[in-house]
Amino acid sequence: MYRLSFIWLLLFFLISACSILQRQDIDGEKQVKTELSRQDSLEVTALFIDAKKEDLLGNSQKAISLYTRVLEKNPRHDASLFELARIYGSSHDFRKAQEYAEKAVKAAPENVWYRKVLANIAQQTGQLDMAREQLKWLVKNEARNLEYYQDWYNLERHAQNYTEALHILENIEQIQGPSESILLKKTRMYQETGNYPAAIDALEQLLVLDPENPDYYREIIAMYNQEDQYDKALEAIERFKKTGKDRGMANLLLSDQHRIKGNKEEAFHSLSNAMKNPELSIDAKVNVLMSRYLISNDEEKIEQAEILVGHVLKAHPQDPVAWALKGDLHMQNQEFEAAAEAFEKVISRDKSRYAVWQQTLRLQMHLEAYHKVVAYADTAIGLFPQEPLFYLLKGVAHLERQEHTQAAETFNTGLYFTADKETRADFYSHLGEAYHQSGKHEASDQAFENAIELEPDNIIVLNNYAYYLSLRKESLDKALAMSKKTIDKYPENPTFLDTYGWILFQKGQYKKAQKALQAALKHGGMNNPVILEHYGDCLMKLDKKEEAIQYWKRAKEISDTPEEINKKIQTHLSGQE
Repeated sequence: MYRLSFIWLLLFFLISACSILQRQDIDGEKQVKTELSRQDSLEVTALFIDAKKEDLLGNSQKAISLYTRVLEKNPRHDASLFELARIYGSSHDFRKAQEYAEKAVKAAPENVWYRKVLANIAQQTGQLDMAREQLKWLVKNEARNLEYYQDWYNLERHAQNYTEALHILENIEQIQGPSESILLKKTRMYQETGNYPAAIDALEQLLVLDPENPDYYREIIAMYNQEDQYDKALEAIERFKKTGKDRGMANLLLSDQHRIKGNKEEAFHSLSNAMKNPELSIDAKVNVLMSRYLISNDEEKIEQAEILVGHVLKAHPQDPVAWALKGDLHMQNQEFEAAAEAFEKVISRDKSRYAVWQQTLRLQMHLEAYHKVVAYADTAIGLFPQEPLFYLLKGVAHLERQEHTQAAETFNTGLYFTADKETRADFYSHLGEAYHQSGKHEASDQAFENAIELEPDNIIVLNNYAYYLSLRKESLDKALAMSKKTIDKYPENPTFLDTYGWILFQKGQYKKAQKALQAALKHGGMNNPVILEHYGDCLMKLDKKEEAIQYWKRAKEISDTPEEINKKIQTHLSGQE
């Protein structure tokens, strides 16, 4: 109903207004005057109405066809030219859009809408001179319309014509008077062009309009410091403090100012006051502490950091960010138990922080609190079920607790959520460990094979897999080849040398085994009971009984299972086989 009313209203307007066609110089032709017959005028109107209807229905191609038919009968039908420019512009066919917009302007040069559309299209195509020409006309003929000034300003600003842009802003000020918006624009341009005195002047004017705005104070203080006018900056801070607004930020700014001037005690005192203020956002406090204190090895700063973090916690005792800050401080000081307690407080207040869960679990793993790792990992998995790290850490904790079945189940579940090769190899490696410890050797071997397929040069997997094969005296040639890769890369690693020597021992190559095991002892193996025991076994095979027993005795002294080594010693001391 409303659409029909609009169409009949449009019909009435067009019949009354378009009975005479004024043809002027659109395509360079000489101006002529042509009267349309009443019939032709009615046909043009009907076609235009049909075109507009299709346009409103979203049938752009039909609308274009009908508008074109209008222009065939009346080449200067400016409304049709305008509509075609709009349609082509919306479909980003700017060449055609510009063509029709220019014709519309020529047909009806006083129509501000046509000129505005042409200006927009010209800007889209980078024809700034054309856009500027149209905007200047609009400003001249619609002098009180600030929208056109704004469009012209945006054009010059984008083109970095700062002098012209500033002149336009001054014209706007003459029309509407000073405003924060205009002064802010001026400030930004002065800053970009390095005209800091003018930027300061504009900011001072902003403070006259809004004398308690913290943002303006922060900016003008920065500008004064940029110009080495430190006393002026300090004066601005004092003005800011007198407003009574955002006292925490005022103290923070004052601290910065004292720091710039080298007044360390005053800087720390003002910073302490800022940290004590609960109204200052904790994010602002964290930024300062993280950038200046929690990345420093200076003893004085570490002591100050502890004081400042204490202030933050008193001001924000329930904020998880404050406890995370305390945790980071303890981590920096390598106070791992205290750090773990702080991070536990974080997750008790905010369970959504993935990074804190990760840090908490790693800390508990480092502290060998494996029961906590399992418990926290279960909670974390419930919150982040697709994060493989939590399955990995939980599985490792189960391994450390000798819960091999639970470890294998956890690793297998975590594999479903693991895509990258490195992490999958890590899962398979630990899965191989779990199956080995539970005596499932076939499954263990397959897991290690999967890990090596993903990472053929993973030294840890190669060493462990080779050693487990040697313990079972299976696939010793394969085990030796894998172990050889590890000592080729790390020829002084005692663990890798021990594995290599033990495989040779199992193959009956005792002289070669002795050489490898001697190298293992030389490079740190004298404190490893397994290497000492292996070397004793090798010496015994080489009929060096007394020397072998001496190495077994050394192994017994530092072994977690001395009874087994002692039994071996007693057996050989008694001469029994």
